[in-house]
Amino acid sequence: MKQLITRNIKIKYLLWIVLAAPWSNLTLAQPTPPIINSNLHGTLVEDKTHEPIPGASIQIKGTTHGVATDESGNFYFQTGQKLPFTVIITSIGFKGKEVVIDKDGTTIKLEEDVALLNELTVTARRRNESAQNIPIPISVVSGAFVQQTGS
Repeated sequence: MKQLITRNIKIKYLLWIVLAAPWSNLTLAQPTPPIINSNLHGTLVEDKTHEPIPGASIQIKGTTHGVATDESGNFYFQTGQKLPFTVIITSIGFKGKEVVIDKDGTTIKLEEDVALLNELTVTARRRNESAQNIPIPISVVSGAFVQQTGS
């Protein structure tokens, strides 16, 4: 009888080790913090006037890690990449640029892209559509009706 009890205890102990022990490690395990190899502060300014450029996109080349500049042209990276690394900078109205960053506190200057700032023309045309040509419902509204409804 004593051997049977000892055998049952051994079986229960083995079952506990096999079933419960691996799960107990999962509940006690804590997530590992991200690896931070470098912090990078910088400012993005216009080449000629040295005015800050807000809303520009700055991305570390070869990664998906990117930030945007604030209203003062400042940006901040906290990344696992080690310095030096290359950043790609883009902003509407400015030429894109790739810069190798090797120290914190960098000021980057962007040149205005005059070709992108030319005149913009918006055109529209009127075209009569009939219900047979278009498979969607069409409503015809007169100008007088629009004026009566106001804004």
